[in-house]
Amino acid sequence: MGEEWIKGTKAIVPFMRQYVDLHADQREAWRTLKRWKKLYHFPIEEEPNGRPYVIKTVVKAWFEAYRKMLKGG
Repeated sequence: MGEEWIKGTKAIVPFMRQYVDLHADQREAWRTLKRWKKLYHFPIEEEPNGRPYVIKTVVKAWFEAYRKMLKGG
């Protein structure tokens, strides 16, 4: 069974809202996620055509590691 990909900003932002409280405005929320990619290596990737995507299992693993880091573990 393959991994499930979430493609495009309009799909990624609602998916991420189940994990974190993002800004209500779609563009502001997307800017936050791009900032996390730069600062915390959040796993947003891009297809060859530039369309962003995330892989659900990779995002879940990233959040687990991020939470541990915040707790100092």
